[in-house]
Amino acid sequence: MRDLHYILLALSVTFLLLPVSEVEAQLIPDNTLGKENSLVNPVNSVQRIDGGTIRGSNLFHSFQEFNIGSGKSAYFSNPGNIENILTRVTGKNSSLILGKLGVLGNANLFLINPNGIIFGENAQLDINGSFVGSTADNIKFADGREFNAVNPSANPILTINVPLGLQYKGNGGNIEVRGTATSNLKVPDKKSLALAGGNIKFDGGKLTAPAGGIDLFAVTNGEVSLVNSNGRINLKTPLGIEYGDIEFLNASNIDASGNSGGSIQVRGRNISLKGNSIISTNTDGDGFGKTLNITATELLKISASDLFADVQDNATGTGGDLVVNSKNLIVTDGSILSSSTFGLGNSGNLTIKTINLQVDNAGRIDVTTYDFGNGGNLTIETANLQVYDGAQITAIAFGKGNAGNMEIKANLVELVGFRQSSDIPLKSGLFANALQENGQGGNLNVTANRLVIRDGATINASNFLSFDPDNLLGRAGTGAAGNIDINSPFVLLENQGIITANVNAGDKGNINIQSQNLQLRKGSVISTNAKNSADGGNINIDTNTLVALENSDIAANSEGSFGGRVIINAKGILGTQFQQQLTPQSDITATSSLGASFSGVVDINTIAVDPNSGLIELPQTLTDSSQKIKAGCDATAGNNFVVSPRGGLPQSPDDLFNGSTIYTELNDVIPIQDIASDINDRNHQNYRNRLSSVENKHKNQNKNQIVEATGWVVDGKGDVVLVAKMPQHSQKSPKINSASCNDFSS
Repeated sequence: MRDLHYILLALSVTFLLLPVSEVEAQLIPDNTLGKENSLVNPVNSVQRIDGGTIRGSNLFHSFQEFNIGSGKSAYFSNPGNIENILTRVTGKNSSLILGKLGVLGNANLFLINPNGIIFGENAQLDINGSFVGSTADNIKFADGREFNAVNPSANPILTINVPLGLQYKGNGGNIEVRGTATSNLKVPDKKSLALAGGNIKFDGGKLTAPAGGIDLFAVTNGEVSLVNSNGRINLKTPLGIEYGDIEFLNASNIDASGNSGGSIQVRGRNISLKGNSIISTNTDGDGFGKTLNITATELLKISASDLFADVQDNATGTGGDLVVNSKNLIVTDGSILSSSTFGLGNSGNLTIKTINLQVDNAGRIDVTTYDFGNGGNLTIETANLQVYDGAQITAIAFGKGNAGNMEIKANLVELVGFRQSSDIPLKSGLFANALQENGQGGNLNVTANRLVIRDGATINASNFLSFDPDNLLGRAGTGAAGNIDINSPFVLLENQGIITANVNAGDKGNINIQSQNLQLRKGSVISTNAKNSADGGNINIDTNTLVALENSDIAANSEGSFGGRVIINAKGILGTQFQQQLTPQSDITATSSLGASFSGVVDINTIAVDPNSGLIELPQTLTDSSQKIKAGCDATAGNNFVVSPRGGLPQSPDDLFNGSTIYTELNDVIPIQDIASDINDRNHQNYRNRLSSVENKHKNQNKNQIVEATGWVVDGKGDVVLVAKMPQHSQKSPKINSASCNDFSS
């Protein structure tokens, strides 16, 4: 019973494979075109397709089934004035193209089957024009008419207008291209090959359009525009269209290379390249390369595969640009994204816009020049950039041409670790180097909210490569090193993280860092060191806080010439200081092996608090003390007085002088009980009346009796008068007892 189960399973698997490889393929016209139906005329192994409906320069065909068997061929007749042959499949099955599909003339060929299209391993195109294969519902024309494969009309009113678009209404079938290293779907030079399906899969398949155009669009709902330019038909989609997925497997190859690199567009929701698949549009002559553009609305993952828009050996033309737009981008397993030059011509630019970019496991994004041509610029705009496990982003000059510039704009940039490759550690990081002859290094600019470099990773704009930041050995050039500009509120170098613009010869490289918080930990380095006759470069750091711990160094040293210049402006520096030479501690140096007279400059400016910032300017008009100060004695038996002084109140003659006592001129003495309310409301007339009353009482005192003084009082003129016995005052008179005068001390 168990054996029977395996036998039935094997038979069922074999049966499932039959539709692709063994079922007899058929070309069956339908009856939707009336008297102008398509006709199939077998000639040996070739099936010639005649008939159809002619409208202007368009020839329309309609089939119920459209299949080409393995080893068989199907060719469309091409009347002399026909520019476009438009073929639809109205049945319920996908089309299997296992043999050769061709046109007996120069017309462009359109094949639409909403159920799907499969190109087998031995499928070929034999046409002189461009080819469009699609699973759209219909082809739309400029006058609004449609050539519909889902709802064909028994007597369609066809048009002489050129086709403008492919319409998808949510039912688009899939397109699959199967192949081997020798199989190929190819169009002539400068022509185009376009596939538009719900989902597209390449399993070892190969498309070739030398110096032409290749468009691969996975669309499930919406309209794709058709743009015909000199026989090349390109696809275009509006915003808001719904995309499907595209997959490249098993050494699939999409190639538009030629004398001038052609254009390639790939658009989908999720796009993946695996297993040594390649998409390339290289320039191998004197032409101007066009753009390789990959757009994924969700994820683009490139694993052990490559994207190339290069200038080839001995080519004098200009390379095309490589542009990637994706919500998420992963470059891994040694994959390469390259817009480089190996010839005399300059390479194009490489631009990436994504939310999350992850480059790992020796993946590389590259705009290198290997010969006389100049490298292009590399621009990355992303929210999060992670480069680790030996992955690199490079703009390098290996030849006499100059390297391009690299610009990174991100919220987070994280560079981590290295990968051991044979005996050479492959450092993760950003590189803008000049490593051969006279090529100039490019500038490397990083703008991020947070920059982390750790575990041996690096930002490097040197003109030599070194496996050890303290060892100036490695591949070296003579051109000028590039500059590194970093603008980030938070910068962390940890566990041998490195920022370097070292030079072997030629002009020095410089490092400029603007940050609020710069930290170096565990043997990390910022350096513009120089070898041979080169001067050390400059390091400029502007930060709120600089922390360098655990043998982390900032160095602009030189082995054979003048040291560089280190300028640090910081509010606070912790863990490091200027040293004449490197020590096991954290150091700031600008030395020369030739001696102190060749040393560079270290200028450390810690911003102190400005004492003037806390001062308050006093008013120029001083307050009248007579209106503000009151002095008084302890009250006894209800007697009180108020003094508005101009000086200090003296102690009793019997007391020692108390330095804290204030001397006061008592000009006007008033009983406090009766004038308190007057003082509060500042009734001046009542105030003067009270003064007059007190003065009169003092004048009536008996001044002729001479006795021993036992006290003192103040008269109406403010003079102190000694008395033998305190006069009996009314309730409103002041009483001053010498024993209580100490109470006036302040």
